[in-house]
Amino acid sequence: MTNEPAMVGAEGHKAYSDLPDVQVEADGENALERFVIDTDGKIISGASITDLDTNKARNYAESYYEEIRHYSTDAQKIADNIGISYEDALKIKNYLFVDNSKYDDIKKQWVPFDPNCAIAHSWQRLMLGRDIKPHDRTLILHELFEMEIKRKNPNISHTEAHRIATNKYNYAKESDEYYANLEKHKKRR
Repeated sequence: MTNEPAMVGAEGHKAYSDLPDVQVEADGENALERFVIDTDGKIISGASITDLDTNKARNYAESYYEEIRHYSTDAQKIADNIGISYEDALKIKNYLFVDNSKYDDIKKQWVPFDPNCAIAHSWQRLMLGRDIKPHDRTLILHELFEMEIKRKNPNISHTEAHRIATNKYNYAKESDEYYANLEKHKKRR
């Protein structure tokens, strides 16, 4: 047994578990959120994560990104839920979760983005079509704009394309404000 939490899948994808005798399977279309089963057996929902700089948040993001890669209906659901084309939703999914979209100067190769808990939460809300936050929509606009910048300027670095997109659609600022507000309210309880 490891000290890492076990993750429970969604959208009918069987989960894995590092805990003995723990088997959980989510009901695909009705799965509302992803759960973390902590090493003491306590179930914690991804929605309970308000501090994005924790191991719990990183573990959740890594596992949920893997789940997203297996989803087959998320892009269509997001397109329907927020009124964008299926093609755009699928491009964003592939860009964020599937493709090697960022050049790593140290490794000298293209790599996927590092998992991000805020982005995982945004994708989940967008897919479910419930409790969509303003920064969730900003994520979509930011990524579409960033991809367009890269398409029109093939020699631009990811860092520069991201900076330009952030000047127009600042997902990081909006999501940071959202999570800071959640954390503040959590501490008041």
